[in-house]
Amino acid sequence: MGDILQLVLKRLGLGVVTLLVISILIFFAVELLPGDIAQAVLGQAATPETVAALREKMGLDQPAILRYFQWLGGALTGDFGVSLISGERVSEAISGRFINTLFLATYAAVIAVPISIILGVIVALLRNTLFDRVANVVTLPSISSPEFFLGYILILYLAVKTNYFPAIASLSTDMSFGELLHRTVLPALTLVLVVTAHMMRMTRAAIINLLASPYIEMARLKGVPPWKVIVKHALPNAWAPIINVVALNLAYLITGVVLVEVVFVYPGVGQLLVDAVSKRDFPIVQACCLIFAATFILLNLAADGSDMNTFVIGYYALLIGASCLAAYFKKRQLFLLIFSLTLISFVTGIVGGVGALRFITVAAGLLALAAGVSYAFREFLIIIASDGVAKELRTAPLTAAFGMFVIFTYAIAGIFAPIIAPFGEAEVISSAFAPADENMLLGADQLGRDMFSRLIYGARNTVGLALVATSLAFILGALTGLLAATKGGWFDQLMGRVADVIMSVPSLIFALLMLSIFGTSLFVIVIIVALIYSPRVFRLTRAVAGNVVVMDYIEAAKLRGEGNWYLIRREILPNSTAPLVAEFGLEFCFVFLLIAGLSFLGLGIQPPTADWGSMVRENATLISFGELTPLIPAAAIALLTVSVNFVVDWMLFRSSGLKDLRIEGYSDEQWIEIVHGVDLTLHKGEVLGLIGESGAGKSTIGLAAMGFARDGCRISGGSIEFDGMELTTTPEGDLRALRGSRIAYVAQSAAASFNPAHRIIDQHTEAPIQYRIQKRVEAQEDAMELYHRLRLPNPDEIGFRYPHQVSGGQLQRAMTAMAMACRPDLIIFDEPTTALDVTTQIEVLAAIRDIVDQFNTAAIYITHDLAVVAQMADTIKVLLKGEEVEEAPTEQMLDAPSEDYTKSLWAVRSFKRPQKERPTEAGSIPIVSVKNVDAAYGKIKVLDDVSFDIYPGMTVAVVGESGSGKSTTARCITGLLPPTKGEIQFNGESLPPRYQDRTKDQLRQAQMIYQMADTALNPKIKISEIIGRPAQFYRGVRGAELKNRVDELLDLIELDPAKFYNRYPPELSGGQKQRGGIARALAADPSFIICDEVTSALDQLVAEGILKLHDKLQEDFNLAYMFITHDLATVRSIADEVVVMQRGKVVEQGAKDEMFTPPHHPYTDLLLSSVPEMDPNWLTTLLEERGTDSIGEAANV
Repeated sequence: MGDILQLVLKRLGLGVVTLLVISILIFFAVELLPGDIAQAVLGQAATPETVAALREKMGLDQPAILRYFQWLGGALTGDFGVSLISGERVSEAISGRFINTLFLATYAAVIAVPISIILGVIVALLRNTLFDRVANVVTLPSISSPEFFLGYILILYLAVKTNYFPAIASLSTDMSFGELLHRTVLPALTLVLVVTAHMMRMTRAAIINLLASPYIEMARLKGVPPWKVIVKHALPNAWAPIINVVALNLAYLITGVVLVEVVFVYPGVGQLLVDAVSKRDFPIVQACCLIFAATFILLNLAADGSDMNTFVIGYYALLIGASCLAAYFKKRQLFLLIFSLTLISFVTGIVGGVGALRFITVAAGLLALAAGVSYAFREFLIIIASDGVAKELRTAPLTAAFGMFVIFTYAIAGIFAPIIAPFGEAEVISSAFAPADENMLLGADQLGRDMFSRLIYGARNTVGLALVATSLAFILGALTGLLAATKGGWFDQLMGRVADVIMSVPSLIFALLMLSIFGTSLFVIVIIVALIYSPRVFRLTRAVAGNVVVMDYIEAAKLRGEGNWYLIRREILPNSTAPLVAEFGLEFCFVFLLIAGLSFLGLGIQPPTADWGSMVRENATLISFGELTPLIPAAAIALLTVSVNFVVDWMLFRSSGLKDLRIEGYSDEQWIEIVHGVDLTLHKGEVLGLIGESGAGKSTIGLAAMGFARDGCRISGGSIEFDGMELTTTPEGDLRALRGSRIAYVAQSAAASFNPAHRIIDQHTEAPIQYRIQKRVEAQEDAMELYHRLRLPNPDEIGFRYPHQVSGGQLQRAMTAMAMACRPDLIIFDEPTTALDVTTQIEVLAAIRDIVDQFNTAAIYITHDLAVVAQMADTIKVLLKGEEVEEAPTEQMLDAPSEDYTKSLWAVRSFKRPQKERPTEAGSIPIVSVKNVDAAYGKIKVLDDVSFDIYPGMTVAVVGESGSGKSTTARCITGLLPPTKGEIQFNGESLPPRYQDRTKDQLRQAQMIYQMADTALNPKIKISEIIGRPAQFYRGVRGAELKNRVDELLDLIELDPAKFYNRYPPELSGGQKQRGGIARALAADPSFIICDEVTSALDQLVAEGILKLHDKLQEDFNLAYMFITHDLATVRSIADEVVVMQRGKVVEQGAKDEMFTPPHHPYTDLLLSSVPEMDPNWLTTLLEERGTDSIGEAANV
């Protein structure tokens, strides 16, 4: 409770500080008026006496800082001064109007919030169905249309044409509550249309994001019904983002009423603010802006349950792509046939249709016409595009093609407006409001100008201005975001706080404040709009670049000595382009709607320049006569915004017994077989081990045994028989009844597969309660019994903890207990110990084996670790690329495998080179010497008096469990983490603690090879450039010499230069990527290389090849290695000396042969004895030696 109170107080404090900064901005913005403030307010025609009187009234004879504190003190007591125009006290002018605005916002919220959340949950539950697609398509126009367009549409059809509701929301003090609701229903409904669409889509996205979580898959694998998966497992974790969404949209309701109040002449604060801006009544402008900002900040604080960045990034990711009806037309012939028939109905409807029939036929024809034009335009783009772009375009839905076509059309209209338009932009050719004829397609406006011509010119002016403002906002935001992500530190903090302040003021309110001060010139509009939206670009760019900056290839470039400009240009920006391009489209939509709204209010592009927003305002009188013409410019705004969203959406989301089992995966618009005719049979009490390299199909087959295929996969053939039931033809409801009750699943990562919102015991008892095997109390007692059997600490209490309160090894055992809750006949163990340290692994292996033996349960044990499967399985099946290689009893498979591939798997541990001895001649010095090093992260000490030496041409292996300090020591050596005590010496000379202070040659001498090859190589840069960059940077190698050097390095790492020179990292296998990392290190001509777990992420065959390559390169170039690893088999293979670390200390070190010969330090002995061996009796023998029974404390000696 104390932590929550502290968090609340912290956020309230942040809100107060932010509001204080905003108050300073609001007050002192008036001080930026050119010349004398009173003169600027009254205009040049004012007499000196009038100016002097106003100066005295505004207190301009006092210092600005004093006036600010007086104004702030008055504001805190509700006194904002006096209106410059009416002389009325500002608080009195605002109070009644603020109540009206608050009522309107509340009215809309009461309708919008429950509807949007319910619809969001429903479409999430029905995701990827027709209902989901239709819901997304229907809501997109509401999001993309300006409020005044929606408002006028409602006025036209629900007020003018039907007289159901009043067009003007006039209020009086004597009206009843029912009459009040009736008079304000149209403005409230306008707000509801926008907010409901936003909240529904964001709620849907929040839940769908959670549905991809491992704990949701675990619930499905327990047979939980879909509705219960949503209600029990998704919603408890979705409430935070949903509340975030609701609060932020409520903030919009409070501040977004400005345009709605103007449309409906509603007596609220928004209407008052617009009038004050036009009259430059600054006290009212300041008071309104401060009230809106305070309300906005308060609701933002309510929304900020975790991190505002989460909302901003989520918001930009939530405009999900809509599907067009034509997407169902899989063949061109069928498409053209349906298109032709629909076009006929369209023509028929135009000529002779009446009433509803005509409406339906016209609408169908328009849809078909849009689909046909989009289809043809996409085909045209495919023809003229390059091969890579054409491939992407072929996957584009027709909605995206339609969007491209509309954007193209608008661009042509804007560029060639003087040629296309039949009349001049401001040319008067008729009487006011003349009807349409053969010369004027849309009739005339209020001054007799051709509406169609002004609509075309408006494309140039409105869209052009929005494009310029968006480009400027994007340049400012993206540049500062990239710099902040790269530099970090004070610059990042400063820019983040500036962005927070600007984003704390609603966009329209901020624009009105600035325009009231600086005027409405096009230059001012562009600068203000760019300033408003650049923080949003900054936030997204900072987040996207932040995800890139943490990659290992960025760290490698920093350690190489590269500058910030190179990092941004070559490493970060290429990996941030896709979301930033999509963001440009979204920002354009926001800017476009804001500029249109300002023009509608008379504060944007000024007459006689054609502008779509002002065209609606100028001709709004026609709406009262039932004319649609004034809404055409607004429709043009909505059409362009929807079209841009269509394109952006596409850019954001392009991503027991088995017989003859065949499984397919979906890739590049086709199903590809990934499991080919695998057979297996399993009897009760038997354990089958599935083993093979990554991609062999082990997990896919294991899940198929439950009749389950992950998203993007399907079971396409063969038979899955369980206790006489054919699972491939069993209805989904019956399959759910099997999952969790008779077939259970234990995931690789228990931490990710337990739902963080529920206690462990609640998740354990879910299946037995659901299947009515036990009541809750009985299920809880049984859970405690299983925890006791599995030797979990405090078995009567541990289940009542949440997953984050339990260690990884304990969670893995708790998941095994959960799998046994219904006493299933079959359990699938999917690499349950892969993520665990060797000492923790013993606990889990012993627990699994014991529980399977006790309950005589059949099991499929999936792993790539040969020694582990030897302890667990009665029978082993070897897989390769989705095909069965061979199957045999475990002892037979270990002793005499029949297939060459299996023999190669069994031989991977055979590589072992002789130990090298330290040089004994006088004067020999270590190449690297770590002397009495301490290090800390903040106040937490992570290294304590670490010392060891590494000599030229030798390999020192640093071993220990996770958190022992191995990688932290490497970071101290490289200078990424400066030691708090001690020093690092290189060739006898002390190195500067920070890598930024080291010389170029010092950086060159020490290189690093990373654990995860996927994050160590930039996916957007060719292998040749990645490898060649160190040679270019350190040695100045260029041109043909550089190419020869890269070819030489590729030969050294045994990759053919002709095949790999122009490839990108994603086109390489894991082992090939790791070889690329080795070549990059060699390109610097180093004498010392740190190898950080370089084989842990690789299959054992590939890992052995990497170890042999390292050994060869060491012999050729006399390299010194620091090998960080937790795999003692790797230590036996390649090390000369071993350093054992535990909890930040060196507990033992020495030559390899000494370290593997007793006696040892107790921790070293624990590590050595915990490494599984290729002996089926190894685990049993180990447990007997440690004096433990079969489970639980096996690792704790």
